[in-house]
Parts: sequence; structure tokens; C-alpha cells
Amino acid sequence: MALQTQSPDDISELGTLLSSSGYVRSRRTPSVWDGDYLANQDLAAVVGAFAKQAGGKVFDYGCGGSPYRAFFGHCSEYVRADVTQSPGIDRLLTAE
Repeated sequence: MALQTQSPDDISELGTLLSSSGYVRSRRTPSVWDGDYLANQDLAAVVGAFAKQAGGKVFDYGCGGSPYRAFFGHCSEYVRADVTQSPGIDRLLTAE
């Protein structure tokens, strides 16, 4: 059975949804039972390969729950930014 996620009713709930352990896990280490397994598996592989070559400071724009943060652990700094507040966000981006 695929992991089911519901769309948040408003933007304030989005940060909570994106930082939930189930959502983060489905992005970083998807299970074959996840509905988006193929896309998330490919994305995690590409980000993981890119991260090995990255260095210095990383600015993760649109990070959500930061599922790929562990891939950049060797970098000097990892800054998390998004348009909605969630646990661990370093920079809240606005439309202005």
C-alpha cells in the first residue's frame, strides 16, 4: 500500500506535512510501496551523486523537511530555506 499524504488545507500546515518523518523518509529512502517510488528513487540518487561533489556552503532553496540534508554533511554549512515555516528552517523566504 502506498504512503498516502493529504494536501494541507492552508499554507501554515504545509511546513508540518513536509517535515513529517514519513514524508522525509519517502524522499530520502523511498520504499517500493510508496506511490512516487520511481521518481523519488531517481531524485535521491541524483542528489546523492551531486552531493558527493559539493563543498563549501549549500543553500537548499525550497527544502521542505530537508530530506537530503544528510547527503551534504561534509559541507561547511547547510542553510535551509523555504516559503513556509517548518522545524529547522534557517531562512523564511517571502514574495517581497
